[in-house]
Amino acid sequence: LNVIENQYGALFYPNGICVQPFLLCQNLMQHPHIHIVPECFNPTIHQADVVILAMGKKMIDFLPLILSRGQVHFVENAKIPLKSAIISRNGYIVPQMDGKTTFGASFVLNESNTCYSATEEKQIFNNLKQHFPHLEALPNQARASVRVFSPKRLPIVGKMPHHKNTFCLTALGARGLIFAPLLANFLIQEI
Repeated sequence: LNVIENQYGALFYPNGICVQPFLLCQNLMQHPHIHIVPECFNPTIHQADVVILAMGKKMIDFLPLILSRGQVHFVENAKIPLKSAIISRNGYIVPQMDGKTTFGASFVLNESNTCYSATEEKQIFNNLKQHFPHLEALPNQARASVRVFSPKRLPIVGKMPHHKNTFCLTALGARGLIFAPLLANFLIQEI
């Protein structure tokens, strides 16, 4: 197991895995039945029997959604004794993948700016240090993304009202990689 002391206890999933979201999504988009249409979708040029809108923060143009900014940090060769488990408590630490440990994430409601924030970096490390006092903020790389939520914090999937053969899959919040495959299967059955 990991060698990090934690006075609050934890759940351990021995068969859990870590994935790199960007690489996973990139791989999934290679499927022959998935066609990505650029933002300049034009119904007079693009023809389809069915359209599925899964446009992240751009769905706010169609539905009442809430945006939330999240920033994560990647630290090269961090001296953290994580072997395989993810530590999650008021933030998270993911074990090294490709030589980088991932720390995250901020949660800033109604913010869609994806530029680096030093304030959020400090907040992330301060939150984690409350539970893991030996952590040190280290020089790192960061990226920010925008999560999309529904007002009730539930995903939105199904037929778009008043739009023939148009469906949506959105508002997955911070659980997109978990919800997307399940809800995509549900949507396929509905179509």
